[in-house]
Amino acid sequence: MNSSADIKTLLKIGLLLPFHNNQTQAAILGGISGARLAAVEINSLEIIPGAIVTLIEKDAYPTVNDTSDMAQAIFSTVSLLQQGVIGVIGDISSSWTALSALMTSTLQIPQCSFSVNTSYKSEYFFRTAQTDLIHTNVILSFITDQKWPSFGILNADTDLSRQLKSYQTFYDTGDTNNIHASIDTLMSFGSRVIVIATKEIDQIVTILTIAAQSGHIHHETVWITMANVQLELQSTISTFNHIVSSRSIENIPTSFKNAIEKTAWTTNVSSIDYKTAFAGGIFTFETETNLTGYLPYDSFYQNKFETEHFNYHTGLAYSCLMTMAHGLGRIVQDSLDRNDTLNKLSTGQLSSNMSVFNQTGFVGPQGPILFDKHGDLTTGNFKIYNFQNGTQVEIGSMIGGNYTLSKSLVYFDGTSQPPSGTTPVTVLIASLTTPISMVTLFLSALGVTAAVIVLIILLLYRNEPVFKSANPLFCALELFGFILSYISIFLFFTYSYSLFSCFMLPITFYISFSVILGTMISRNYSVYRIVNNVYASKHLALSSVHTTVKDTSYFNLFKLTAYILGINTFILALWLTLAKIQLVEASVSSSVSLRSCSYDGTGHTAFIILLSTVTGIELCLCIFLAFQTKSFGGYSKHSEHKQLGVSV
Repeated sequence: MNSSADIKTLLKIGLLLPFHNNQTQAAILGGISGARLAAVEINSLEIIPGAIVTLIEKDAYPTVNDTSDMAQAIFSTVSLLQQGVIGVIGDISSSWTALSALMTSTLQIPQCSFSVNTSYKSEYFFRTAQTDLIHTNVILSFITDQKWPSFGILNADTDLSRQLKSYQTFYDTGDTNNIHASIDTLMSFGSRVIVIATKEIDQIVTILTIAAQSGHIHHETVWITMANVQLELQSTISTFNHIVSSRSIENIPTSFKNAIEKTAWTTNVSSIDYKTAFAGGIFTFETETNLTGYLPYDSFYQNKFETEHFNYHTGLAYSCLMTMAHGLGRIVQDSLDRNDTLNKLSTGQLSSNMSVFNQTGFVGPQGPILFDKHGDLTTGNFKIYNFQNGTQVEIGSMIGGNYTLSKSLVYFDGTSQPPSGTTPVTVLIASLTTPISMVTLFLSALGVTAAVIVLIILLLYRNEPVFKSANPLFCALELFGFILSYISIFLFFTYSYSLFSCFMLPITFYISFSVILGTMISRNYSVYRIVNNVYASKHLALSSVHTTVKDTSYFNLFKLTAYILGINTFILALWLTLAKIQLVEASVSSSVSLRSCSYDGTGHTAFIILLSTVTGIELCLCIFLAFQTKSFGGYSKHSEHKQLGVSV
């Protein structure tokens, strides 16, 4: 008598396939064989402890009179779900798979497809068939490995292109197309690594032919395709050259079969040297189904499987059911009450979304079964080819998620030196050639000239009573500050020429600002003292009988100027010492960058705020004193305060 421990819980998995569809017969028979083999292995190895898996097969297109195809598909799916399946494998058609997946997802029943590349997304739907987007993964790995910083995408309006963030699209309807213009536009953007995001061989051949004819295949460019087109490309180039060599104005046709014929007949072009144009620099990533040499693949097909229905879909369907089993087995193994969990699984009370089936550790014949958030495989299998002297040569592969290059890459010029992948970058440097800079610098030059002339006059006539009363030292300091400020304007337009100018710009600006403000504050303060301003500090009073009041006050006012300059200079020096000053180039476009000075470093923002605050306080004090002295107009002897006010 069997014990309760020997009783297995029956778990039903549905197979929803068009068993009587002759067009997909090979894929269907291969898939059925793979699923059946998986069921036997799951039960013998007890991958789901305490459970036995059985397959419920249902024809996706049963013979139902007076109904449409869609109604038949719905009828088949509903009939299968009514039999209590907890998972579904199928179907073959993209549109019918999306329909059945919508129904199973609504009921929170997981579904796996082993042959469909549908755009339907659901947390209960996943697939073991490679999707077109895996192509982009391996291409990105290749581009990253070659250290190319960017790439352009040339794509048609297909399911694949709608899943990409397109860079430049084209359309091709035979006589009407814009392929030539699309290629020119893409190249004008600065793209030098071009991915042709279509698997249509005719479109790939057309693009490569027009690109070669336009001179866009050269030593600075790389072209990447998703299908092997060597034979078709040779034939097309031969046809193109024949038309070019035999055409005449009298016999130009009025309509054309495709873009190649139109270009050959209507454009003033010469023949294309096939081996020269396609000597290198063109790479192809082609989906690979025969993984002989890959251990999981060899182990599955050579040791486990002996049947006439042997094809690529066998392993994919096997992986579908094995992935489900490993996910469900993990649920059972992690549960506290296995019997209760198995009972809930068998009755559909436990929903199993895609997260349950991801990262189970299962490795199928085609590689590790890992999904992204949309249920698509994240690894694929590809062979990598390189055009070398017009012939496609295998140079590497991506098998089971492992990317390898077995041979050196050959580029357009026949060497293994990869192009930079970018257009030559024009570096813009601050210059004196713009109209606004020329006008500003002209006015600054006039200011420097005027300041130098006044300074010379001041030095020559420094002993004259008029100049002595205004104190030549303060006048000279103020003129020196103005000269420095004009120099800082010059540096503002040329500061990115060198690291030296990066240092000198803030030095000349802040020191000139400090000197000018310091002297103006001191001289306005002098007017305060002379008119016995009640706010004048007592330390400006006569302190020695051996010095005059005027000499003592000017000496103390000079010290005030020195203090202001010293405070600002100390903050400036501390900032420049801690700052990491360097020349940087900021990209304006793919081919243009702007050079400028960078002052990043410890406390950069804090120092800028501190310098701005201190100089702002000094400017406010200067303005305050200028307003306070405006009432002293009656003292003609001290009328310089008017000029000081204007200067402020």
